[in-house]
Amino acid sequence: MSAQNSTQIVIVGGGISGLSLLHYLHERYARRNDIKILLLEKAEKSGGKVMTRQEKGMLFESGPNGFLDTKGDVLALCEALGLKGELVHAQPTAKRRYFLHQNRLHAFPGSLKDFVLSPELSWGDKLKVFAEILTPGAPDSHETVYEFGCRHFGQRVTELFLDPFINGIYGGDIKNLNLALAFPQFFELEQNYGSFLRGMLAKRNGITKRNKPKPLLTSLRQGLGQLIHALEEKYKNIILCQREVLSIDLSNSGGYWVKTKQETLPADQLFLCLPAPGAARLLRSLCPSLSERLGKIAYAPIAVVGFLYRKEALASWPDGFGYLVPSQEKNMILGVLFESNIFPGRCAPDHFLLRVFLGGMLHPEIVSKEPNELIGFAQKEVEARLHTSQDPTQSLCVLWPQAIPQYDQQYAQFRSEILPDMMRLKNLQVVANYWNGISLTDCMRNAKKAADSCAIAEG
Repeated sequence: MSAQNSTQIVIVGGGISGLSLLHYLHERYARRNDIKILLLEKAEKSGGKVMTRQEKGMLFESGPNGFLDTKGDVLALCEALGLKGELVHAQPTAKRRYFLHQNRLHAFPGSLKDFVLSPELSWGDKLKVFAEILTPGAPDSHETVYEFGCRHFGQRVTELFLDPFINGIYGGDIKNLNLALAFPQFFELEQNYGSFLRGMLAKRNGITKRNKPKPLLTSLRQGLGQLIHALEEKYKNIILCQREVLSIDLSNSGGYWVKTKQETLPADQLFLCLPAPGAARLLRSLCPSLSERLGKIAYAPIAVVGFLYRKEALASWPDGFGYLVPSQEKNMILGVLFESNIFPGRCAPDHFLLRVFLGGMLHPEIVSKEPNELIGFAQKEVEARLHTSQDPTQSLCVLWPQAIPQYDQQYAQFRSEILPDMMRLKNLQVVANYWNGISLTDCMRNAKKAADSCAIAEG
């Protein structure tokens, strides 16, 4: 299929999954002159939703803004790219987090004492939480996050504390998210210890005994886009942008023909690192059942709005990481991050940078709104909570109509049927955030596993 005695690996999709996979495959086969690797990306630039923009002194993340420094794959990749000296940790000022309740900001309890003194909860609410450690666990793989929370901590704690936390990660509906898929670590703690709190205490004690430092949110000096740029530079000769894949067909040799607008390429090994709708489209003729199931995966729409304010616009800016908004507030806002408090150097010292997140599964209407509408809505939220006296000096808006895949109850029903379909497609793997984790670190870990499982015989 490829040139005689040579093998061609093709990666379709240049988000963080595809770029990480490209790196791991290149490292694995660096000494194999008989193996050629190509990455095809339909956009003008690779990186997907990991994108950092620098405009007029504002460093704006359009997607995720960091990762935990306990995740070895990310740190190892940064070191391999010569970025170890560029790593930055979240500042101590970012420790405190807030939530919105009845149009006021309240601090999340940061300690047992804070929880006991929390005025938002009744003594009955608090006793329900303390009793959890004595309550026999009943883990159920069909349970939603909401059902899990109510069973362990009560409805009030679930709706006030757990719900905004989940919103901040998935932009989802906790009454529909499947716990075992969305948060497998929570499910496993109850399975192993009979109590979620007992499991958390055992885990914390284990970390303390091993003298392991607490994980810190980490980024790069020029934002996560610096990681994308380093990968692009290192592999610029084998990354082909503006290459939209139109179709994929089987070849007679057991590989694939990958057709773009510009050419038809042979692929002895093929990796699809696309969002589920894109993968579903390309797999329609190869495996209709897999295509149909991937096409059913729901995505939360998210808009990210960045504001740069003069510090004088408010007498005193709030401390902390930012605030989250529980679903019961019926607010299109998911949360607001005080970026200037999190990572240093994101704007000039006399300015303050923040990001507002809107939308999610409960507010799909954001996809029909113009950027100026979203900016206006976000600005009203900031004015209402932080009482700004001036307009922002700079604003940016990015809308992701399909931002975050939902590990929901519908997905749980057919997920077990996806793997057999994948296994039937020889020499083809799917590597994306709708499979085994949505975070940046999940994507890198899955990419490394896929590269390690790619077996090519000696030429």
